[in-house]
Amino acid sequence: MRFIYDAVDCRGRTTSGEVDADSREEASTWLRQQGMFPTNIKDIEEILREDGCYISPTNVARTKHRRRAASRTTKEKTARAKAIWNSLSKEDISTFILFLPFLLAVLIFIIVLFMS
Repeated sequence: MRFIYDAVDCRGRTTSGEVDADSREEASTWLRQQGMFPTNIKDIEEILREDGCYISPTNVARTKHRRRAASRTTKEKTARAKAIWNSLSKEDISTFILFLPFLLAVLIFIIVLFMS
């Protein structure tokens, strides 16, 4: 699992980042071993599930996107974007690029249709 964290080091400086761990407790233990005192640890997948935007690599096409009403922090937005980007396969990207000209042509046709 991947976690994002906020922590304070022994000099009182705040830091944030990402850590791979099996649990929140393991992430907290690792941070303490690095000389940091965690103030906030969140599971990236949990954030995405709350947001309704969790995308498993095998289920990209079926995932529904919803926006969370509450505002997100910059770290949560970054974590969400990284998770979505990392879940896309090369085949998904190439298929999108292949159909992009067609989608743009349909969009232009609809715009011209409504403007006339």
